[in-house]
Amino acid sequence: MKHLGQHMNRETFYLEIADDFKDKLPISNWICFAIANEKPDDKVLSEFIRTSIKNDLFEFKGFGLFGEYLHNAFDMEMVKMEIDEGHSEIEIMTTGSNDTDLANAFWENYGATCLPDRADYDNIKIVCVNFDKKDYSNRFSELIKRFNRKWLPINEDRTMEKENNQMNIVLTKNEALVLFEFLSRFNESDKKELFEDQAEEKVLWDIEALLERQLSEPFRRNYSKIIKQAREQVRDEIE
Repeated sequence: MKHLGQHMNRETFYLEIADDFKDKLPISNWICFAIANEKPDDKVLSEFIRTSIKNDLFEFKGFGLFGEYLHNAFDMEMVKMEIDEGHSEIEIMTTGSNDTDLANAFWENYGATCLPDRADYDNIKIVCVNFDKKDYSNRFSELIKRFNRKWLPINEDRTMEKENNQMNIVLTKNEALVLFEFLSRFNESDKKELFEDQAEEKVLWDIEALLERQLSEPFRRNYSKIIKQAREQVRDEIE
């Protein structure tokens, strides 16, 4: 597994499901954040779920276009083991989401509260498991850096403010894609000399997260083709 960093005393790791996960997962005291924007292989998913249960997983969170699919698959596997196979009750909290941004979903792993009494809160590990063929490790590492700089993703409660404190900006889908792609690259670079105040950096992080919440395209396998087409539609005609 690849070490991504630490936040709130929780070491965070990244694992591609294509790797030999059975010998790499923690044996106890861990949370799993799984991402799938393509339909996962059901056999591999079943093997992963059973290995996670064997290795004393505390909490499972599914995210992506198939986040709820991951969640349901985990629940069904637990039911099958308990009812059909006579397994003792499996106490693992499971959730899944298809309709939020990565920053918010990832942040929830550091505030997990549904943990068993036996949990060693000072040594909880978070394992990000990727069921796609796209590498998300750099994105996770960048988010950890932002969390450590006290940035919190914008959630629905924070955006439900008074109308007179809001400003609406209308973008086409192509414009939103082009802007998101630019911000995601720019925000990962070290450009501190360009900012007069950290507030400027924070606003760019917030806009990136808001755009990501509205766009599914960045998680698709053909994203490079999609962004190329979006740029062609947006750019000025230069003679």
